[in-house]
Amino acid sequence: MVVPMIFKEMCPNCNGEIESERLKIGVCKKCLKEDKEVEKTELCKK
Repeated sequence: MVVPMIFKEMCPNCNGEIESERLKIGVCKKCLKEDKEVEKTELCKK
């Protein structure tokens, strides 16, 4: 079982909180509402 963590000031886009599950996506939920991983070029467009 993996314990979810919240990293403060670690979102590379807004410097906000990012959850450990969102690290694979690359940005926090505030910056990207989608919960699925997207291509990095597509992430930059959004």
